[in-house]
Amino acid sequence: MNMKTLRPLIDAAVGKLHTSSNLLYILETGVTGHLLHDIWRMPGSSNTILYYGFPYRQRVQQNLLGDCVAKSFVSRMQAIYLATHAYEQAFKIVSQDGI
Repeated sequence: MNMKTLRPLIDAAVGKLHTSSNLLYILETGVTGHLLHDIWRMPGSSNTILYYGFPYRQRVQQNLLGDCVAKSFVSRMQAIYLATHAYEQAFKIVSQDGI
């Protein structure tokens, strides 16, 4: 599929996301391509995005995760650690804000 074919599908998915009660805490490490652009380009993103971070460098990921870092920074385990961190941080924000 090319972008001309995908664009309406992406826009529909993002529009649906923005009208849902879901909130996003995004840690992007580069493999998601245009994720942020696709989310921000449509109205409603300020009600959807809790946080966005780009912990690309290994040192930044180590600072973010502390001792909980996988042996390989390009691994399923590292993705799980980052996802767990994002979930925990989003939960704190939602709890503190009473959302």
